Amino acid sequence: MIRNWMILGCKEEYQQTVYIAHGILGSAQNWRGFASRWSKLRPLTRFVLMDLRNHGRSGPADPPNTLEAAAQDLWSLGEELGHPDVLIGHSFGGKVVLKYLESCPAHNPDQVWLLDSAVGSIEIDPTDVPEVVQVIRKIRKIERPLPSRQSLVTLLMQAGFTEGLSRWMTTNLTAVDGGYDWRFHIDGIESMIMDYFKQDLWHLVELAQFSDVYVLRAKNSDRWTEEMVSRVQDSLAQLIILPDSGHWVHVDNPEGLMTILETHVI
Repeated sequence: MIRNWMILGCKEEYQQTVYIAHGILGSAQNWRGFASRWSKLRPLTRFVLMDLRNHGRSGPADPPNTLEAAAQDLWSLGEELGHPDVLIGHSFGGKVVLKYLESCPAHNPDQVWLLDSAVGSIEIDPTDVPEVVQVIRKIRKIERPLPSRQSLVTLLMQAGFTEGLSRWMTTNLTAVDGGYDWRFHIDGIESMIMDYFKQDLWHLVELAQFSDVYVLRAKNSDRWTEEMVSRVQDSLAQLIILPDSGHWVHVDNPEGLMTILETHVI
C-alpha cells in the first residue's frame, strides 16, 4: 500500500500527469529535486512521486510483497489521484511499471519509461551476489538504533561499500528514541527484490502492445549485456542511451536525462 506521496508542479487545471517510481531501498525523496526542475519546464504537468510499499513513509505492507502487489498499489493511487499519462520507473521501479501494464490494463498510460531497469529474470550467482542483496544482508546485522547517520556511513564503508552508496543509505534513516532506525521494512523489501529477480517481463517490451515503451540504458551501467541490448533493439520498444552515466541516472547525468525526457515525452 502506498501511504505517502507528493505532487509537484501544476496541481490545478493540469494537462498531463507523470508518475515516477523509485528503485529498491529508495523513496520519493530521491526524485524530488529532478522532478522539481522538470516541472519548471512543464507548467501544465503535475508530477506524482510516491514511496512504494515497505519504503519510506508508506511503511510495511501485508504479504505478498511482489511486483504485482506494487503495481496494484500504483493502480489504487491512480484511482485516488488520477491515472498517469506517463509512467516512469527507475531500476526496480521500472519492472513495477511494466507489471502495471500487465496487471492493470483498464487504464494504460501513453508512455512507459524504464530507466536502467532489468526486463528479464536474473539468476543469482552465489559467488557474485548483486550489490543490493549484499546491502540487505549487511544492514540486517547492524544493531539499532544507530547513534548517528555518520555511524552508518562508517559501518557500510568498512564492509566494502562505496562512500556514495553509504551516504545515500542514510536517507533511509529516521530519528527515534536513542538514535536512528530504518524508515523501510526490510523483510518486505527483501521479498520484493527477490520477486524482481525472478520475474521475466520481456513479452511486455517485445510486443509493447499496451503503451509506447521506452528503455533507457545508462551507458556506463554494469547492468547490461550485449544480449539484452540486442533484444531491446529487436523489440517494439525504443532503446535510448544516456551517455556519461552509471546506474544512478538522475544523479550521474541529470541534464542529459532531462534532455532525453523533454525530447521524447509527449
